[in-house]
Amino acid sequence: MELSFSSENSAEASLLAQELELALRKDGVPPEAISLKQSSAENMDVGSVLWISIEALNQVLGPIGSIATLASCIHQIMSKYHRDAVIDNEDGRVKLPVLSSTLPRIKSALARPSRPKIKSKSKVKSI
Repeated sequence: MELSFSSENSAEASLLAQELELALRKDGVPPEAISLKQSSAENMDVGSVLWISIEALNQVLGPIGSIATLASCIHQIMSKYHRDAVIDNEDGRVKLPVLSSTLPRIKSALARPSRPKIKSKSKVKSI
């Protein structure tokens, strides 16, 4: 899973991602479960996207504890800086607008189960 914040420039986005990383580490998330990465090669920042290993979080904090910790830290940053958050995972992208994001809504977005991708079946005409 990758998490980032909407901001006007990459320096601010990097600052927000770093602050989220620090908050998660203070709440007991191991360093190997999270890492900063650049959103693009052109950006000269430390990293504006925070990669999060949900599997590693679950091993340390348990499934419920990991979602609660992650949601709480995201909510703190969103509230403090009034910025939207964006969650990217294999199922797609979820944008969490700051004005309508509550702690339960953030938890729900994080805990959303993986949905199997539906493959379209081509219709074969019989002659």
